[in-house]
Amino acid sequence: MLKERENSEDKEIYFERCLKMGISSLHIMEHMRRYCTDFWNRLSSLFLRGAYLDSTGQLVDKWRIRG
Repeated sequence: MLKERENSEDKEIYFERCLKMGISSLHIMEHMRRYCTDFWNRLSSLFLRGAYLDSTGQLVDKWRIRG
């Protein structure tokens, strides 16, 4: 019972993170999350390098912050 509750809470947190990032294709992200242990680290790395994703989760382009 406790394990089941933890799993449902993990899913809720995961969906919230996807929605905050504007990712609408959750089934693709769920697949990647299951098979890539450091998926969130890799995704964060893309953003830190200046890449961004469209609403389907596809890599669109790179942008640079002008200084």
